[in-house]
Amino acid sequence: MAKQLVGPVFGGSWPAARCAAGSIRIRYNCGWDGNLMPRQLKTGIMRGVRA
Repeated sequence: MAKQLVGPVFGGSWPAARCAAGSIRIRYNCGWDGNLMPRQLKTGIMRGVRA
């Protein structure tokens, strides 16, 4: 398996953080944007949910 990394956005930098437990939170978004999802995939999901 490839090494996984977390980094700032392209051209960005890390924000300053306190040196304390719980002072950093990472939000991870994944999946498809509803407007960009292929029609066939969306149709399949909708059929599965209705079943």
